Amino acid sequence: MSDFTLSVIARVAFGDYVKNESDREIIKNAVMEFFNVAEKWTTHSSLTMPKELKDVYQPKLVKFSDFITDVIRHERQAISQGTKSNCLLSQFVSLKDDETNTYLGEREISPVLFDFFAGGVETTSMTLQYALYVIGTNPEIQEKLYEEVKNTTDDIDYTSIQKISYVEHVLKEVLRLWPAAPVNGRSTNDVTGAEINGYKIPARTNVMVNTWKIHKDPRFWKNPEKAIPERFEQKNHPCAWGPFGFGARSCVGQRISMLEAKIALIYLYRNYKINFIGDTDPGYEWGITMKPTRPVVVSIEKRI
Repeated sequence: MSDFTLSVIARVAFGDYVKNESDREIIKNAVMEFFNVAEKWTTHSSLTMPKELKDVYQPKLVKFSDFITDVIRHERQAISQGTKSNCLLSQFVSLKDDETNTYLGEREISPVLFDFFAGGVETTSMTLQYALYVIGTNPEIQEKLYEEVKNTTDDIDYTSIQKISYVEHVLKEVLRLWPAAPVNGRSTNDVTGAEINGYKIPARTNVMVNTWKIHKDPRFWKNPEKAIPERFEQKNHPCAWGPFGFGARSCVGQRISMLEAKIALIYLYRNYKINFIGDTDPGYEWGITMKPTRPVVVSIEKRI
């Protein structure tokens, strides 16, 4: 699944600039190393990255930054020649800073693109694996999903995909049961701090929000351990579901992550019947992301 999600995000972000396996490896190594280092970082009390971890991660991040710098240079040249490409990076390259009237450079563009990769590769891959398990162990969900997607065509676009509601409900339920980011972090106001339900939190305090626990709270979710995609047909508390965080600082890659996952499920279940044949559920391991501890083993049967 990781190869699929990497290919999708790379195509959206860089278009034809990802020319070969070497380019893919640069991107993949940077993203994978980020998650490896981030997992280890959580065991440290320091809020800044420890030097021993930075020494491991920095070289791969440099290669990623060099790749982006090279692509920016080529894209600026292409724009000057009237051959602008149709990718996300091209849109960023065309933007100007309102205050300085200068174009955005690698320093501004690179972190945003990296957020897209970090949010749309590994986390979406894990979500799709859990989706295969949920759909494969609930025949009624699979058949309802198939009935919705069976008449879709290969030229499905952004507008038409918004009308396929049950696929989104299934993905939302999967993300409720196994949120890609089980914990979200926030910092209180620099001056006044915050007060929540009578609890006073000092200024500049890092607060961890337990998304996993919220998603299993019976006050908001009836039968919280059971997969029921139809529950998303009704409105709920705005903060009862938050696998991508909340508010203005929610994950920048949320929309692309949901979109690529929807498309993957549409194409898979339109053409195949997929059943889970593993001995037990995938389990889960907490960290920066939620991931299975056991393989999701499935059987695939071509639909006629």
